[in-house]
Amino acid sequence: MQKIISDYTRVILWSTVLLIIIEPGYLAFDALFRQSRQVEVFKEERIVRGSYFFASSQCWTCHGFNGEGGIGLPLNKTEEIRTREAKEPFIEKTIARGRYSTQMPKWLKEEGGPLDIEEIRAIREFILDGKHWGKYYDIHPVVIENGKVIEGRLGVKAWKDTKDYLKDHALLPPCEEKDLVCKGKIVFSGPCAACHNTTAETKVGPGLAGIFKKANLPNNKPVNDANMTEWLQKGSASYKAEGQPFMPPYETQVRGDDLKNLIEYLKTLN
Repeated sequence: MQKIISDYTRVILWSTVLLIIIEPGYLAFDALFRQSRQVEVFKEERIVRGSYFFASSQCWTCHGFNGEGGIGLPLNKTEEIRTREAKEPFIEKTIARGRYSTQMPKWLKEEGGPLDIEEIRAIREFILDGKHWGKYYDIHPVVIENGKVIEGRLGVKAWKDTKDYLKDHALLPPCEEKDLVCKGKIVFSGPCAACHNTTAETKVGPGLAGIFKKANLPNNKPVNDANMTEWLQKGSASYKAEGQPFMPPYETQVRGDDLKNLIEYLKTLN
């Protein structure tokens, strides 16, 4: 009996010694490798999601498919942006709250925009990563037949060209040669849809339902083709009504037949 107790005590003693020796090693391994890998995986997931939200929110209309800039500042100067972000985090705040007196609107839901804070943080990681410009990972792929989305069928999740986002999701309607309204809808699907709904619901900018039935445009001029053309080309650069979101000028982006077709499409919004 005494031998059994002695053996049992010896087992307990050696088990305790081994636990004391092994546990710090396991904790060190967990801290140095497993947890750091989990952090890396979480970061990679954010980058993937951020690439999708950059495409689906149509950030490219102002910042370019490759982050080269345009109406908005270039975002593909990765090292420069990383350096600035390390000193004074600004990307999340800029996306969430916009930039006063510039074309950058507010995107955070609590500020009146369409994105939640996690979606904004994902876009931030995508920008800081700087390795996937011109691409987006389609986390909500669809199957398209004859220009229409087949409900209930999901496509293949994969990296795709950002410039093809609208086509990938059947957001560009097929148009007949003489269908100016249809062609105007395609124009709207580019720079306009990033900030405006075709309903009365506010997105980043006001909803455009019934815009041609209103008395005045946001610049207080009567609604007609000529004043609508001026508003679309010059935006709100020549005025800034208190409480109004900034309307960028699209004189170089939307012109000629595209501009005329866009106006024809806006007339159909009820």
